[in-house]
Amino acid sequence: MRWTLAAVSAVALIGAACGGSNTAATPTPTADAPTSPPLTVEPVATETPAATPSPTPWDDYIEVVEGEPVPLPEGVVLYYYGYVFTEGIPADRWLRAVQTDGGLDIRDLSETLPDGSGAYFADGGYGLGQFSTSVCVQGYCGGIGPASSDARSEAFLSGDGGVTWTFEADGGRPEGVYMVGTRSDGVQVVSRYDDSTQTLGWFTWPGMEPIEPPAPGARAQMLGDRLVWATGDPGLPDFGGTTYDEDGNVIAAPVRLPPLPGSFTVIRGSTIDLAWWIPLPRDNDATVYISQVAPDGALLRTVRLERMDPALVGWIDEDRIVIRRWNYSPGGLADAAILNFATGEMNRIDGLQPTEQDRDAYVTGVVTGDFALVDAPGSCLHVRERADTTSQSLGCFADGVLFHVTGDPHETDGTEWLPVRAPGDIDGFASTEFLVR
Repeated sequence: MRWTLAAVSAVALIGAACGGSNTAATPTPTADAPTSPPLTVEPVATETPAATPSPTPWDDYIEVVEGEPVPLPEGVVLYYYGYVFTEGIPADRWLRAVQTDGGLDIRDLSETLPDGSGAYFADGGYGLGQFSTSVCVQGYCGGIGPASSDARSEAFLSGDGGVTWTFEADGGRPEGVYMVGTRSDGVQVVSRYDDSTQTLGWFTWPGMEPIEPPAPGARAQMLGDRLVWATGDPGLPDFGGTTYDEDGNVIAAPVRLPPLPGSFTVIRGSTIDLAWWIPLPRDNDATVYISQVAPDGALLRTVRLERMDPALVGWIDEDRIVIRRWNYSPGGLADAAILNFATGEMNRIDGLQPTEQDRDAYVTGVVTGDFALVDAPGSCLHVRERADTTSQSLGCFADGVLFHVTGDPHETDGTEWLPVRAPGDIDGFASTEFLVR
């Protein structure tokens, strides 16, 4: 809903117009950068569990049925890549989608960054707050191989969920620095390719202090809003690697549950796991079984998907997950769908499916909650310490920034205020006149 109010001083509610520079940010929040809570799940044993799950997916499963596209549910934010080719030149765009009463709001979070290839965006901390990216602005910067001799990358940080960016540093040459993500202590993690050893190295940023992976061959990457180390891809069942949290604890690993060889488990929490069962030898139709698994190894619910390779992106609730998939997209591009364990229905997210051969929706992150969207074009919205226009401003946030709603609106002196948590873990009050829900 869009709130309207009685006349009130706009100067007290909205800050001065935000700058138009590509690297200029809105007034910096007064709070420190957000941090992620540590992952509170038990390590997954790599040995065969004592309990044999029964029934097996072969005996009792729900066949997934493709339904009609559905709107992105309220209270769900998706972050995704949109790869676009302009006159044959690839450009990586990073976008955010959130549902409001006015429809699907899609914002290009990379529109104020310099043009370039190989832009890697890393979610960090609060989920709506601190983000980092590195853009290869010249040559090839060596994300997975040797950099070109003229390579140059630039690093940028955002404190408001990617709506505005500030220039952090030149990545140097000939080896480019690539932002990977943010640890729970707020420290940025970057990768740099070592041409002499032909390997990737991992470092803190700034400072370039080396970080030792928890296992040989493990790569730092983001899984949702958490930094993890993985010897495979933590979201894809085809890659049976082991995933570790930032402290080196195993949080996902291949397991063998008779009579099902070859499964990959992704952990949601300490009470329900998610297991991908892939028949071996792999049949031609790429059948995949996905099960919810209890702590004792018993299978709770299983769905069966044919002719597709889904990748888990995140959970919406106990029944629904967001998956990334390839097979149903034009030109083999990626799109996003919601899979419902209770009904077995899978639905594309309306407005995110590819509409061109040169564009897709490669979803990388899901954040859930009660949100409010700043609606102050050309300006910024104050979050105040108290529900009062004369109260101290804790920060001024640009048009398009998302707040977490933490309470019910109430009116003070003719102004309706909403308790919110702004990026940077800033708790305060914002005028509903300039918010959309």
